[in-house]
Amino acid sequence: MQLTSLFTDIAEAIRQRGNTTGKIQGTLFAQAILDIPDTGGVPPFPPPFATATWAQIADVSQNIIKSKGLTWGALPFFTGWSVGDTKPINIGGTNYNVQIIGVNHDDLVSGGKAGLTLQLQELYTTMYPMNATSTNVGGWGGSAMRTSTIPAIKSLLPLDLQPLIRPVTKQTIAGNLSLSIVTSQDDLFLLSPMEASSNTAYSEGEEYSYYKFVNPGNTGRIKNLTGNPTTWGLRSPQPSTTVATNFMTITTAGASSNSAANNTRGVSFAFCI
Repeated sequence: MQLTSLFTDIAEAIRQRGNTTGKIQGTLFAQAILDIPDTGGVPPFPPPFATATWAQIADVSQNIIKSKGLTWGALPFFTGWSVGDTKPINIGGTNYNVQIIGVNHDDLVSGGKAGLTLQLQELYTTMYPMNATSTNVGGWGGSAMRTSTIPAIKSLLPLDLQPLIRPVTKQTIAGNLSLSIVTSQDDLFLLSPMEASSNTAYSEGEEYSYYKFVNPGNTGRIKNLTGNPTTWGLRSPQPSTTVATNFMTITTAGASSNSAANNTRGVSFAFCI
C-alpha cells in the first residue's frame, strides 16, 4: 500500500483515541498502529526476521516495494524488523548469519527498487582472490570472483532462497587504468567502497543504511573469520591511472585499503530479495 494511506490510517486511529493536538507520545503512536482496522490494506507483522522463512521475507520485500519510499527508519513500524537484524543461513553445511543492510536501496534489473538488501554478517569460511594473477583488467565484471567464486557459492545457498534472489544493477570503476564507471547485473555481489563507506570520490552506488546510520565508522565495517578480524574484499578495482594490479578491501581495523588481485581476502557477499 502507499505510505500516505498508511499514515492516514494511523492519524485516524490517533484521532479515535482522543489525542488530536500537541505532541503524540511514542506509546500512543505504536498503539495507534495496532488500532488500525485490518482491512487487507495494511499487512500484518510477519514473524521475526530471524525465524521468518525465505518466502515470508520475499513477501515482506514485495510489500516494501509497494510502499514506494519506505525508509530504513520506518521499517520497524511497517514490519517489526530493523536494519541490522540477522537471520541464520546454512551454506554448504556451514552455519552463518545474514543481516539487513538496506531498504529500498538497490535498483532491480526489472525496474524499481529491491525491497531488502542482505549481506553475510561475518566472512565466508574460505578466503578467495579476485583473480588468479595480480591484475584488475576486466574489472569486477570479468573477475574470477564474479564469474567463478560467487556462482559456486550461490549454488550452495538454500534451495528455497535461490529463486527468490532478485538481480540488481551495480556501478563499479572499470579497472585497467580507467576511472570510468561501468554497470553490471548481479544476483550475488560484493560491496563497493561507496556502499560500505561514503568516504570515496567515486560514484559506485550509495552507502547502505546499516553502515551509514546503524553501525557507522570503521568499527562497523570490521568482519571476522572464525572469530578473528580479517581483511575482506570489495568489488572495485583500485582507482588508479598508473596501477592495474589491485582491488579495494576493508582492513582488519575497518578502514578502506587495497590489495593485489591475486591475494586472498575474506568474502562477505550481498544479495537482494
